[in-house]
Amino acid sequence: QWYQRRVRENYYTNQIKLIQKKINSNKLDDAIFLLYEELKMPYIPSYYEEEFRDLLADTKKRLQSHKKIGNLNMHLSGEEVQDILNNSQKEEEQIIAITSLSFSNIRNFENAISNFLNNS
Repeated sequence: QWYQRRVRENYYTNQIKLIQKKINSNKLDDAIFLLYEELKMPYIPSYYEEEFRDLLADTKKRLQSHKKIGNLNMHLSGEEVQDILNNSQKEEEQIIAITSLSFSNIRNFENAISNFLNNS
């Protein structure tokens, strides 16, 4: 009986490591697939079930963030760029604003960029 418990614990520990490896290498869809596969099993020890659910929630948030950035046109209006650089504390928004500058004449944003860099 102790042997079965140990094998089961090793299985779940290995699955969690595999899923974390997928997450760390940004293979988020693969990680979510594995998590759903694990969570639809008829029995999961409560500790591991909680771990899988936490990983799923975190991975879904991460995937949404990646899709949100990927789906943006990266073309913000000049006013939006200046507003984000001057007021936003969200790193994701700042990255989008800075990326959108590559499509603009940055001389028009000299003050906003200077203020952003001085406040960072």
